Amino acid sequence: MRDKTNKYAIHEEARYGTDHRWKAGRAYGSKKHVRVATDCSPDASGQYVIKGPQFDGYKSVKRFQDEVMGMKRLTDAGTAGVLPLTDSSMTETELWYVMPKAKPLAEHLKNASFDEVVHAFATLADTLSGLTAIPSPVSHRDIKPDNLFWHQEGPVLADFGIAAWADSEWDLTADGNKIGPMYFLAPEARYVVHGIDWTKADVYSLAMTFWSIAAPRQESNGKTTVHVPPPGPVLRSQQQFSMYWFGGEDAAALDLLIERATAFNADDRPTAAEFGDELRAWLALYPGRHTPPAPVAEKNGRGLEYLRRVLEQLDTYQRDFLGVIRSECEVAVGPVKWDETVSVDFEPRGKSGFDDQPRSAAIMDEHGRYEDDEWDGSFVLALRHRDDLKRLVVGGLVDHTGTVDLVTEYQERVDGRWQLLVAGTDAALPINRLTTRKDIREAIAAALEAATTPLTRNDDERGWIGERVL
Repeated sequence: MRDKTNKYAIHEEARYGTDHRWKAGRAYGSKKHVRVATDCSPDASGQYVIKGPQFDGYKSVKRFQDEVMGMKRLTDAGTAGVLPLTDSSMTETELWYVMPKAKPLAEHLKNASFDEVVHAFATLADTLSGLTAIPSPVSHRDIKPDNLFWHQEGPVLADFGIAAWADSEWDLTADGNKIGPMYFLAPEARYVVHGIDWTKADVYSLAMTFWSIAAPRQESNGKTTVHVPPPGPVLRSQQQFSMYWFGGEDAAALDLLIERATAFNADDRPTAAEFGDELRAWLALYPGRHTPPAPVAEKNGRGLEYLRRVLEQLDTYQRDFLGVIRSECEVAVGPVKWDETVSVDFEPRGKSGFDDQPRSAAIMDEHGRYEDDEWDGSFVLALRHRDDLKRLVVGGLVDHTGTVDLVTEYQERVDGRWQLLVAGTDAALPINRLTTRKDIREAIAAALEAATTPLTRNDDERGWIGERVL
């Protein structure tokens, strides 16, 4: 079905570019705004991807235009370590760019030795360092496994959709918004505030991504389990997170670097150049092929079993949080008709909602760029009034330590489009406390007060429909 709400949507089988060079194909993964593309010019070869803005709102369009202009500048300058832009268009009716279809770095390194992973991330550190040294410096701000690829025999960065371009006149993401996925996000960047050193935040994300890609993958029933440490500093004293588990005793020599790179205080982290220098020094000091040590009986919580326990704890807290917000929503609006998606076990990513839009589209831009991101601990519900003109969004980012960053929004449909009337955020609320339940109740009430017409509670019928959107 064609996306009638986004005038810049990339449509399957449509042709784009000069002489209709590019033919858009199937969606690339679960994102309809990214599609595989065929080069229809004579003697063409290679595989490509065409990407347009996910939404056509002012902020999304301006963000995408900045990305296109920045990527074109990097490509024209021959910037090493960045997936290049092949073609682009920015007109009143078309907004897109084409790039090579590259292999995800995690997939390329799936069966690689630990030292091959180290070498790849030393190169990526050089790329980050180089991006800060060019005439118009840029910070990526969204480094994670999904945005790293293998192209022309080397690792590259891609997806600069929320990058900080030095010459941009646009505040891409307003204060208080989440930037990037929680598990790879520097502590100071969980919610944007002015004055963040994004070069040091990128180093934190690079270190966490290095750890995640170095960790052995586990295959079960056709699915791959990818590990990542809980958010926050990865300390040497936390032996369950030691690089030893990925490359043996020699690899443990990098534990100090990972601790420094993930330090809570950004000033204590190395620069990208220093991070790369340390990785290259390790390669010189410990030559040869390094692989994970032979399995041994785990002691004192060591090994990846600890991570499985962390995920189990996260699941428990998500279930507790779900119970609280369901209850408090009904306190505020009366009985709700909850559909089958309102469950911890339901996976909303990559699925459309009632209006054939990505479920995460129910969360407006003022709370950051929410995409089909498997890495964060998001759990968000959206309640639609039966007149289909009002929407309440309640949820947040659940942490394995038992806290939640609460998000509340109230929206109304005007001329066929949802408009955000109010948005609120409360950080690090302990889930299983009565004070937090009180905070959630007050936040929902404050959101509903933004209604243009007073909302009346009706206990005799279910006037709202609830679904999980993230």
